Amino acid sequence: MGKHRTYTKRGLALAFARAAAETDTDECIVWPYRLTTDGYGRLDVDGKRLRAHRFVLELASGPAPGPGYEAAHAPVICHNPPCVNPAHLRWATRVENVGDKVLDGTMKLRAGGRLD
Repeated sequence: MGKHRTYTKRGLALAFARAAAETDTDECIVWPYRLTTDGYGRLDVDGKRLRAHRFVLELASGPAPGPGYEAAHAPVICHNPPCVNPAHLRWATRVENVGDKVLDGTMKLRAGGRLD
């Protein structure tokens, strides 16, 4: 992914993301910087606001395999939104990601099959 400018003080968020992308731990790596309202890490890189788990997954495994893919927490392994451990992440379609959330219990199905 080359060089990036980050707007977090002294590039700490970017350095954290790079270290997380190279980790070999099986434990959650909890994003210690800004979070979105739904609990996911975020950072500003090259003037763009990004989700930290997506940025780390791109650093660790390359860009999404195609349009419409999301960085998703791997089902059963992790359903911790601020986690950026690439071993806990995978590329998934929106439908797969929603299915993961239902499987993990982080998104509920209401009567009639509608999602909460």
